[in-house]
Amino acid sequence: SSRGLDSSVVNCLVELGVRILHENVLPSDLVVPKEIWTYIFEPTRDGVVRTIDAASRRCKDPNGCNIIDKASDEVKNALYRFFVNKENCPISIQNKVTLRSFRIFRAYTNTENIETTWVTMAKASDWYVLDGASDEEKMFMTSDFLAASSRSEMNFLILLGAKKMSKSDFFKKVVMTQLTQRKAEIGDKVIQSMLLNISSLCLN
Repeated sequence: SSRGLDSSVVNCLVELGVRILHENVLPSDLVVPKEIWTYIFEPTRDGVVRTIDAASRRCKDPNGCNIIDKASDEVKNALYRFFVNKENCPISIQNKVTLRSFRIFRAYTNTENIETTWVTMAKASDWYVLDGASDEEKMFMTSDFLAASSRSEMNFLILLGAKKMSKSDFFKKVVMTQLTQRKAEIGDKVIQSMLLNISSLCLN
C-alpha cells in the first residue's frame, strides 16, 4: 500500500518494479481473503525493504546485478532518505540484513577531494562513522568510513551495524598514519583542529 508514502518515494518504488496498491482500490464492501495480506506490505521501513526485495527477485538480472545497482542516483538517494527519516519506525533483524545489501549508502574513496561512492553495507569487515567530521577530517577518511551528514544519518548507520569511532581513535589510527602522505597544509589544518579540541578528545 502506498498510503503514507511521499510521492517521490512511490515514484522510486515504481521505477524499481514494485507493484503499488493505491488507496481505495478495493471496494469497502468487498470481503478480502486474509491471505492477500501476505502480498501487501505497509509503508514502513520493513514494508519498503520487503517490497524492494520482492521486486528484485521478480526482476533477477542474469549478470547478478540487482535493481538498485542499476537505479539512478536520485532513486538511491530518495530511498536512503526515506530509511533515515523514518527513525521512529522499527526494523526487524531480517530486514536489516536485506537493507544492508542495498547499494544506497555512500563511502569515502581515500581521496583528498572528499569523494564518495555508492556501496552496500554487506561486507565482512567493519564500517565506521565519525560524528561531526570537519572537511579536513573527511580528507583523511578511508574507504571503511560511511558518509553521514547528520545525527539521524549516523544513528541509522549505527542501527545497521556501523561502528562510531571516537575522535581520539580517529586521530591516532587514521590521521597519524596518513600525515606523511598528505599535503602539508592539510596536515596542519587537521592538527590545528585536534589541538583546539584537545580537551574533548581526552574524554573520548
